[in-house]
Amino acid sequence: MRIYDIVREQPGIHFRALARAANLSSVGQLRHHVDRLTRRGVVAEVGDGGYKRYFLVGDHDPRLRPSLALFSRRVPRRIATLLLVRAMTRTELRRSLGCADSTLGFHLSRMVQLSVVGKRRDRSGCRYELLSPDLVRQALSIRARRPAFAAPAPVVRVEPPLRVGTAYGAFAPHAPALSQDGRGEASA
Repeated sequence: MRIYDIVREQPGIHFRALARAANLSSVGQLRHHVDRLTRRGVVAEVGDGGYKRYFLVGDHDPRLRPSLALFSRRVPRRIATLLLVRAMTRTELRRSLGCADSTLGFHLSRMVQLSVVGKRRDRSGCRYELLSPDLVRQALSIRARRPAFAAPAPVVRVEPPLRVGTAYGAFAPHAPALSQDGRGEASA
């Protein structure tokens, strides 16, 4: 499959997933092709923490790219889905997600830093809410249409069958029963 087609079908795909989808084992070869597509203005590269994520230029609103990159991760996607319903406290989010508080804190701080989520203080404490719910809905709907990544088929090894007459012949299911004299015929 061509790199262009993979990026079109999976906006926000990161470098290693792109290598797997393109079935390329050489990181240098993939880097070369991605750099050429980026220089020609076909592919846009967006940083997402330690990842580089790729989008086709002109396919989506450039303002959506950071959200699409963010929602490529499962926990931020689930946080945004919960916050689309209503504003929630950190405790409510943690209980709904069933994840560690440190994981939730990491993703919430990134979402606040990217201006996807805002914090609001009220009588019951600090509540988190989406700053642009329409933009989040749009990014989540694009993310939901993305086809699932199809990993390359695993290599299956076929062991040769055991041969009759070898040391393993007596254990092979198709081997004849050996007589006491070892000739393979029923003795009288």
